[in-house]
Amino acid sequence: MSISIGIHDLSFATGEFVLPHTALAAYNGTEIGKYHLGIGQESMSVPAADEDIVTLGATAAAPIVARHGTDKIRTVVFATESSIDQAKSAGIYVHSLIGLPSATRVVELKQACYGATAALQFAIGLIRRDPAQQV
Repeated sequence: MSISIGIHDLSFATGEFVLPHTALAAYNGTEIGKYHLGIGQESMSVPAADEDIVTLGATAAAPIVARHGTDKIRTVVFATESSIDQAKSAGIYVHSLIGLPSATRVVELKQACYGATAALQFAIGLIRRDPAQQV
């Protein structure tokens, strides 16, 4: 059986402040090319004191939950480069903040650059197993 799998909806959140890489390079004594050419960025988001991966994740997820509800969401895959707790997924806190059902599973994938790609591949496997669920 062939099923169509894709991104159903998308939202994101970013920190309130921006740090231009010209300022970062000057502060670190680094060549600007490290940022502009090396990673292809001119600036980076910097979270405020009251922002972290949990609040940003919940802020990004809230509009999607508002548009589509929670009844079909069976799994949250929380992909990040950093962590707040080495024993459990930061997604547990997002689960609570956005009011997901208690049966919703949560897993964290932590790996710079590849975490989001791995999360999408993981989600595809879950949906192939049970096409009725949303991840």
